[in-house]
Amino acid sequence: MVTGGAEGIRTPDFLLASKSLDKYLNLLAVKNLSVSYIEGNRRLLTDFVTTHPIITPDTAIEYLSRYSHISQNSRARYASYLKCFLRYLGHELDIKIKRPFLLPQRVYDNDINKLKETIKNHRTHKSSTRRGLLLVETAMNTGLRRAELANLAAGHINFEARRLLVLGGKGNKVRVIPLTASLAFSLHKFCEGFEPNQKIFGLSYRS
Repeated sequence: MVTGGAEGIRTPDFLLASKSLDKYLNLLAVKNLSVSYIEGNRRLLTDFVTTHPIITPDTAIEYLSRYSHISQNSRARYASYLKCFLRYLGHELDIKIKRPFLLPQRVYDNDINKLKETIKNHRTHKSSTRRGLLLVETAMNTGLRRAELANLAAGHINFEARRLLVLGGKGNKVRVIPLTASLAFSLHKFCEGFEPNQKIFGLSYRS
């Protein structure tokens, strides 16, 4: 027998499930979904097929029950990952987890100014300071989420039209965000010499 897997043995079921997962993750990449979405699926589903190599709606619900202690939003996200994976395999996972409606916390101007001063006074390379300040301005003027900022590439911005294309955002929807003249100019100057697929802020999706 081949060692490894959930209990030290890689069964035929585990090998089949693992191959199915690899194909599913490759499909997500082909569909140009966000890095954060694909990595979230990879972490959860790898653990799922390792501990439950026989994939059925019942084993998915059994696996999801392990996360009854986490927030509703996280459980709903995990359930969504499992539902999509099972649907890819021809199964339907009939489970709904209600997400709580939470208003985002307000960010005050004083907090933003403190953050900018901290970036300016931090002993680092001048280009890092410039990038940090531009990151703050971009976030405040566009409302981009953390993962969207990390995924933002030079080719996603039409500098002449002053528009920014968000790919693989929340719900994997594509949307267009207008830019102010000053922000478009700052981003254009910063991105000089960048390749179209080069990430602007050099962040990982967890940054």
